[in-house]
Amino acid sequence: MKKCEPQWFGLYHFVWEILNMGQYPTCIHSVISNNPKDLNQFLETLGSRLEEIELELVVATRVQVCLDEMLSNAIKYGYPPEKTGQIEVSITYETDEIVVSVTDDGVPFDPFTRDDLDSLDLDIEDREIGGLGIHIVKNMASRVDHQRQTNRNINRFWIPLS
Repeated sequence: MKKCEPQWFGLYHFVWEILNMGQYPTCIHSVISNNPKDLNQFLETLGSRLEEIELELVVATRVQVCLDEMLSNAIKYGYPPEKTGQIEVSITYETDEIVVSVTDDGVPFDPFTRDDLDSLDLDIEDREIGGLGIHIVKNMASRVDHQRQTNRNINRFWIPLS
């Protein structure tokens, strides 16, 4: 196995660890700030990286949509306006799934404790604001998990490869 080598892109970086005999890298690791501009650049670059390794389109789309939701929530709700924060993203390829971890140093919050939306049948004007992004993550992922450790939120979700 090769050693992870960082590739820098603006204020964040990707680290790739390549298996000698595998189709996919075993991990992608990135650190971004809580600046929305960094999120957009990260998602564009991630999309290119997932295309390069020829990850199945449906799996790559699920990873990107779920990451967009999780990172957007962390950036929008996890930090007071004046605080600069750091968000780590790890994407790990396992035998039959991809495990995605989003770790932030924002305020304590477990996004997965919110009840499932029961207002999806209502007109958009009648629905309660919020929760749709996490609903999407919970439905695209095979499972989700939240932990709070050493003043950090660790949110994980698993995307099946098939």
